[in-house]
Amino acid sequence: MNTLTIPVPTLETDRLILRPPHYDDQQALASFGATDRSRFVGGPWTVNDVWSKLLGIAGHWHIRGFGLWFITRKDAPDIAIGWTGGIHHIDWPEAELGWCLFEDQHQGHGIAYEAAACARRTLAHVFGLHGPISLIAHNNARSATLAKRLGATPENIMTLRGHSVTVYRHPDDRNLS
Repeated sequence: MNTLTIPVPTLETDRLILRPPHYDDQQALASFGATDRSRFVGGPWTVNDVWSKLLGIAGHWHIRGFGLWFITRKDAPDIAIGWTGGIHHIDWPEAELGWCLFEDQHQGHGIAYEAAACARRTLAHVFGLHGPISLIAHNNARSATLAKRLGATPENIMTLRGHSVTVYRHPDDRNLS
């Protein structure tokens, strides 16, 4: 069998590993996609949706040259607990810094902040994506709080795929230490 390998860097923070998508991430995606939490990213998902989501995440790296990393803890590097990174779907106005934690138990520990800040720095310094946006649903208070903690500011409101979202603008990482 031939496989196409796209060089996706693996990133590390104090507690986390941000790694490329793996075939085995289907289970974590399926579990998350069956929850109400997935509504902020198009869920709930069927088995076919999970497969399409995984292929889309992997393929984004090939088509756009950047993409999402799966977030894992250093003490459990094979278990995806979320994702973060760059997203630029065909109907997005520009590249977005996105994030998602799959389970409530990972909330409130600074994991999303640590992962998203690392991804933003890498997107800027390695992939040239400076000052990305984040598209956040109005009822997603946790993501809005994280965007603000990352230094993003509300820029405008737009309709995306039939939903009203606030566009948050992140600071240009070339100007951050």
